Amino acid sequence: MRNVSTLIALAACTLAGCFLSSTCLAQVTVEAKAKTAIKGLENPQLSGDAVLFDGGKPTYVPVGIIDISYQYGYIEVKATDANRKPVEIRKVVKEDPSKPETDPPEEKRPENQPAQERWLIMQSGEFWVNIRQYKSVNIDGVDMRIFADEHEQYIKVGDAPQPGPDPEPGPGPGPKPDDPFDGIAGRVSNAARTLGDLKRSQAARAFEAGATAYEKYQVRNPTDAWNYIQRNMPPCSNGDCVPLQNLLNADARNRTGMGRQEIIQYYREIAKGLK
Repeated sequence: MRNVSTLIALAACTLAGCFLSSTCLAQVTVEAKAKTAIKGLENPQLSGDAVLFDGGKPTYVPVGIIDISYQYGYIEVKATDANRKPVEIRKVVKEDPSKPETDPPEEKRPENQPAQERWLIMQSGEFWVNIRQYKSVNIDGVDMRIFADEHEQYIKVGDAPQPGPDPEPGPGPGPKPDDPFDGIAGRVSNAARTLGDLKRSQAARAFEAGATAYEKYQVRNPTDAWNYIQRNMPPCSNGDCVPLQNLLNADARNRTGMGRQEIIQYYREIAKGLK
């Protein structure tokens, strides 16, 4: 008799679930949007509209974001492509969308409380996201889940632009016959293209200050002048200063035997190329 009453109650709940599915569309709210994510950053931090990071190899990835709000129960989420083949869709922690939720918390929220979830599709294409809502019931001591609502959401995720490789410094124009030191200013300008404007300006000031310090006898000899410049140079990060360092090291081998005034002029020509 208990089995009969359980079946009758289950049928009643199933009918109630069918009724809910026709009237509870407002209970499940879905918002889908296509975005672009940056992956491969080390220790990323958001500061205004800038992303600060320690290093890495950033790449752009197309992302489909599906935000789901529902009033009760729990949901199951699946995704398929345009050919209805299953694709991976990942649940993320709502408070921090950058961290996937791999292990659900032990204490789940009560099913009668509203909830929000965020899911990600990390590829480009056209997709259908299926959301099925269920509610747990206990009938005669038997735990069962009752289908309550279903929602299907379409989303198109476009191809994300990939950053092009950094341009390699080219040979640049050849020195003019009257350019001092074999056109060192032009060669420095070309080699310093890997530096940003701020570092170029800092390096130019360092060489100009070194030339002035040597000119005014604030440093005693060429070695002290060079050390003075190095102390004021901007730091080298991610190899951005390597082309300039290689050029100056190679060119210095051809500058032996220069007098005081020649060294001062040489440093100022380098500063000119960095401006």
